[in-house]
Amino acid sequence: MPESEKTTLCQTTQIPYVQFNQGSQPCLFIHANGYPSPCYSPLLQQLKGCNVWAPLLRPCWDDSDPSDANQWPRLVSDLVSFARARYQETQQPLVAISHSMGCIILLRAALREPQLFSKVVFIDPIFMPSHLVEISRIMPQRLKRKLKLVKKTLSRPDRWSSLQQAFDFHRPKRAFTALSDPALWQYIIGGTQQVDGKWQLIYPKAWEAWFYQNLPRAWRLLRRLELPTLGIKAENSEFLTNAAWQKWQKIQPNDTFVEFQDQYHLLPLEAPNDVAHAILDFIE
Repeated sequence: MPESEKTTLCQTTQIPYVQFNQGSQPCLFIHANGYPSPCYSPLLQQLKGCNVWAPLLRPCWDDSDPSDANQWPRLVSDLVSFARARYQETQQPLVAISHSMGCIILLRAALREPQLFSKVVFIDPIFMPSHLVEISRIMPQRLKRKLKLVKKTLSRPDRWSSLQQAFDFHRPKRAFTALSDPALWQYIIGGTQQVDGKWQLIYPKAWEAWFYQNLPRAWRLLRRLELPTLGIKAENSEFLTNAAWQKWQKIQPNDTFVEFQDQYHLLPLEAPNDVAHAILDFIE
């Protein structure tokens, strides 16, 4: 069973993070919806030559009700503040790596403060079809709450008596079928904390469901991005369609794109070594 990475509190921003210091190249990692940074330890530990800071996104430490405000601008401001602190500390622009929802946050941050970043990596981003995003923006809240994915997220258990019970609950779930047992254990260890004698998910399901109800725009923003980009897709991605993949490559024809065969959306957890090699090749 893997050990959980220790978090550190950034004194400048008060944002917790985990760090993997294996070199001089400053890097950031921005995690996905529902998957805190420690879940990615097998990937981040492979980034030799890099000093990686992996902040925990606001849902992991802000216990307010996410429905009280539009959370996207807050997440972007959090990342910009954290990146600025690392930039001032190292006096170097950062290579920023992101997965899924984290890609949207990074994209917006890179457009707001491009001088903080030298290169960006988007791993299976949620670049959704525009018509679905626009429907999401006008759909009444009462209907959003009835969406299948939202109802499923809000109704599932998020506390267990033991880590083994948490593992056994997740093992047969469709989202995790491509994960090896060690990879699933990494998710369990990295994604839970002990609360009142129970093991509880660090990432609240209310926040996870909020993002499913508030899909982000991406394509217009992507057209403005000028930083060197590595795009990574899982062949069997549930969120990045083949049509979106082709559209993305047309928008950024001079950038680098890699597709991993027989992989799914949790690619960084499924094949951390292969993803790390692709990132290191791009950085070098």
